[in-house]
Amino acid sequence: MLSNLAKLILAITAISPVALTWAVADFSRQGFAIHQLLVVLCAFALALICRAMLKKAAVKLTKISFAVDEIKAVDNEVVAYIVTYLFPLVAPAADVSLTAQAVVLLILAFVLATTNAFTFNPLLTIMGYHFYEAKCSSGVTYLLLSRNDITDVKAVSHVGRLSRHLVVDLT
Repeated sequence: MLSNLAKLILAITAISPVALTWAVADFSRQGFAIHQLLVVLCAFALALICRAMLKKAAVKLTKISFAVDEIKAVDNEVVAYIVTYLFPLVAPAADVSLTAQAVVLLILAFVLATTNAFTFNPLLTIMGYHFYEAKCSSGVTYLLLSRNDITDVKAVSHVGRLSRHLVVDLT
């Protein structure tokens, strides 16, 4: 399983597009400022860290046999995140500081990292991952990350456990 820091990185990257939205919104309201560039660079750095972490996890995680009874694509969960991504566009720039947004995003990332609420990460989608709800033979449902487009439950035979309810396809 991944460390708590790794789970926090996954959660932060799930909401990091908010930083890009904020930078664009702030640029359109106030023109260029160095803090906008720093926010964008941080978002890209987080994406690179997340990608490196998943590559390392695929090599280091213990391969576990995984018998899937039912599978359902949940890539469409992106709609739920649109509200979060639009947050910087809705509030007037003078009313919501970068610090206030950072605090809100860190609280949201903490909640995502410490609960089983993690269901979608658009950066992982950009990196070629798909999200599935996979019910295994024991009756437990997991969130399955896979680079494959899964249409048959037999296509998944081995996974690595990222957290209690998050697994990555290692087939």
